[in-house]
Amino acid sequence: MGVNVNRTKILVFTIMGLAAAFAGYVYSFGTFVVSFSIGSINPGIVAAGLTGFWTNVIYGLIIVVSVLLQAVIGRRLARSS
Repeated sequence: MGVNVNRTKILVFTIMGLAAAFAGYVYSFGTFVVSFSIGSINPGIVAAGLTGFWTNVIYGLIIVVSVLLQAVIGRRLARSS
């Protein structure tokens, strides 16, 4: 009915491959999530006019929270499998 099946299959497999690669990258390197969080929060910290000390405190808290979350999620995934 006018749908190019081969083109659709290639497009779907390409999108799924990219999504799987991204998921594997995020799953194996938690630092990606932390660096994305810090990069997205940094403009807000600068706009608020916080000093260097408070900037480092916020970055440290982000890292600690993300490591704790990764450990908790990893334990839950290990228990469920």
